[in-house]
Amino acid sequence: MSTELLDALHVLEHDKGISPDVIVEAIEAALVSAYKRNFNQAQNVRVDFNPEKGSIKVFARKDVVDQVFDSRLEMSLDEAHKLNPVYKVGDVVELEVTPKRLWSNCCANREAGCYSTCSRSRTWYHL
Repeated sequence: MSTELLDALHVLEHDKGISPDVIVEAIEAALVSAYKRNFNQAQNVRVDFNPEKGSIKVFARKDVVDQVFDSRLEMSLDEAHKLNPVYKVGDVVELEVTPKRLWSNCCANREAGCYSTCSRSRTWYHL
């Protein structure tokens, strides 16, 4: 990730008084939206943005079930056991699905969703 983005995060925090937690939450929400839109995915995803390292990771979240009805949202117990034998029905498996160009895809398509709202502050931020 570019140092310009990390510098911008520090400016928002110090000059505008926006909490780092609010900024990170807004970025993660925008990236979830960008991932689903730009990669045509309906699966449950979680984004982990680490502002100290400047790293972004996207994880698909799948419920472990006895019988799979939607492979985008569910994983069979047998499949889960191939990853880790301790999984049981009802657990959630997270698989990293980070695309190589997620951030640039989002920012190249501002009208498609580089705006996000933070659920805590209900404030809109342009990312």
